[in-house]
Order: sequence, then structure tokens, then C-alpha cells
Amino acid sequence: MQPPTCTSAPVRIGAAEQRVSDYMQTQGRAILSMSVTDIAQACGVSETTVVRCCRRAGCTGLKDYKIALISRSEKESAASPITGGESISELREKIFAGCIKTMRTSSASLSDAALDMAIRILNTASNIDVYAVGGSVPIASYMRHQLIKLGIRIGIYSDRSTIQLTQSRLGSNDVVLAISCSGSTPDVLDALVYARNLGTRTICLTSTADSPMAQAADVCLLTSGDYFLNENDNTYARMSQLAVVDILYAGLAIHSR
Repeated sequence: MQPPTCTSAPVRIGAAEQRVSDYMQTQGRAILSMSVTDIAQACGVSETTVVRCCRRAGCTGLKDYKIALISRSEKESAASPITGGESISELREKIFAGCIKTMRTSSASLSDAALDMAIRILNTASNIDVYAVGGSVPIASYMRHQLIKLGIRIGIYSDRSTIQLTQSRLGSNDVVLAISCSGSTPDVLDALVYARNLGTRTICLTSTADSPMAQAADVCLLTSGDYFLNENDNTYARMSQLAVVDILYAGLAIHSR
């Protein structure tokens, strides 16, 4: 897959930037799990050169470059939408194809560093509070089911009033994990920001890289998912989030307290 490119007229670049550009193009989606330092070391250039290369591609920096890369990847691998006239056989093929594409894109979107950090934070938490509303609640419930098996204390809160009541006891040894496909669910976003301001460590699980929640959390676990029956149906995204919960569960089981 080609990396994002700038729409302005081509400008001759130096050998160092060209080396970075060639490397990033060759790596494709693997760039999503790399830091500026990783790329700079791989290319034998300064971190400033990497950032300059991203800006020349029309992005503000590496993070913006990754967002553009994910967006392009999702468009290229978009699942065939369900129109309503499919046979059972066609539904089976379309849905399984959509599931496979979602898992592949989410695997590319997830940062190994973010997953590792999330597991470390959860493993040292005195208590874990999960914030979710609507369709995200089943994901939170599944996470509680998995982590309870490891003897980890975890609670789920899905309405503003209950969240506000429980936040009075949050401290620096606690962890808040917020789940929202859009990354902008008002009650969940406000609660995450409030918790972080208290000094509580925060993790978000979302499908929107440039969302307010992704920007506000200490750690962002980014998945993806095309729409299912309509643009407001996050069935595919929920499935990829369940997979992330299992990654966290397995990581915690391996690195037990």
C-alpha cells in the first residue's frame, strides 16, 4: 500500500529524507507500530528528518501520517455493505469477509507499544473501572468476565450519575478504561478526562484515531471496522474490540501479578 502523499507540486528532497520515504513506503502498515525513534534508527537519520518527511507527505507529523495510513487502508479494504437483497449464502460470505477484513485492519492499527503499556498499567492497578454506554457495554461486560477469572478487581459503569459517584474515590493507583467506537461519546469522554485530571491512569478502546478520547487517554488502543447494516451499526468494530480484550486478558494471564 502506498503511503499518504501530498497534493502539492513535487519538490526535490535530500538523500536522508528520500531514505526515510522509501523505508516508510516499503514498510506499509508496519509503520503503525513504530515510533519516530524506531524509524530514525532504521534509516540512520535524525528524528527531525522523519518528522520533516511526514510533513512533506502532507501530514503534521508521524501520528497524523498513521491516521492517514489507517484511513486509506480502511477504504482499500472496505467490506461489501449489506443491501438487504442478499440470499443466506451471500450474507454468510459478506459477513465472514467483513470479519476477516476488520481483524486484519485492526491488527495493523493496534500499536504493540500501546498494548504492552496497557497490560503493564492494568497489571499494577489497585482497581479498574470501565466506562461504556450503549453497544459498548457488552464489550465491558466481557472484559469483566475475563479479568475476574484472573482475580482482578474490575467494575463497569454505564451511566453519568453512577460514574460521577464512583469517581470520588479514584486515585493514582487506579485505572479507568473507556470504550467508545466513535471516541466522542459525551458521558464516557467527560468521565475519562475527569479521571485523568485526578491523576488516574487512563486507557481508551476506540475505532476513531483522531477522536477526542484517543487524544485524551494516556494509552489508546485503536481498532477499526466498516459499517455493517448502516453507518451507525458498529458490529464489525465491536468484534475487533472483543479481540483486543482477549489480547489484554492473555497478556495479564502471562504477566501475572
